Amino acid sequence: MISQRWISTYEQLKDIIAINSSMFSIPIEIICGIISQESSWKTNATRYEKEFQKKYIDTKYSNFSEKWRRDMATSWGLMQVMGIVALELGFKGEPILLLNPKFGIEWGCRKLASLMRKYKSSLKDIIASYNAGSPRRDKNGNYVNQYYVNKVLEYAKEFSDVINKNKEAIK
Repeated sequence: MISQRWISTYEQLKDIIAINSSMFSIPIEIICGIISQESSWKTNATRYEKEFQKKYIDTKYSNFSEKWRRDMATSWGLMQVMGIVALELGFKGEPILLLNPKFGIEWGCRKLASLMRKYKSSLKDIIASYNAGSPRRDKNGNYVNQYYVNKVLEYAKEFSDVINKNKEAIK
């Protein structure tokens, strides 16, 4: 269930979210669902993934500094964009800039847009891939991160209701 603090943060950031929704053709409620699940609407959220660094970053970028490799294996900001993902998408700044909602939301949406091009019409594949890198499934046909997919969609529905109530109140 979405909290009043989340709704308040959304209200503060709704223009940034709307701009990126329009620019990348991503429904506002999906952006809000991902932000809810990824960071609980905490703009300063970070998460370092040591195993990811060992498996992917250290093997490919061993000649770079430990700090740089750690930054690349860290997820930043509202949409928890990994440093390496932002870099691969063309981000030129220091990863810590992704804590700024303007940059973090934009680069999270850039990642979503790239997944939308790849997986076309499967919203669940796109959401699963945003979190797990690809829409991998287990032997039962569920996504390996099915809980994540379900929570994003649940939060998206709740935010859709909030957005629609706000539209009704304006009329």
